[in-house]
Amino acid sequence: MNTNLFQGLSLAKVLNGLNKTLGLVNQAIPLYNSFKPILKNANSLMKIVDLMNTKDNLKEQVKEKPNVKRIEKKESNNLPTFFQ
Repeated sequence: MNTNLFQGLSLAKVLNGLNKTLGLVNQAIPLYNSFKPILKNANSLMKIVDLMNTKDNLKEQVKEKPNVKRIEKKESNNLPTFFQ
């Protein structure tokens, strides 16, 4: 076996490295848990944003169209109308 590979390795260094790694994991897990719902609902959020943009575009299109005269319904006398 090659003993040079383990020459600078000691139990204290290994435990120190494991302690640092566990510290990072303990910080990362709560961050992941807090962002998990956001990531899970990102698709729905994008659909909502697209829908809001569509509604804004429709409002602008309605504003751009010229005023259309509305035809008011005449009172009917219950007789058939053939020509108007």
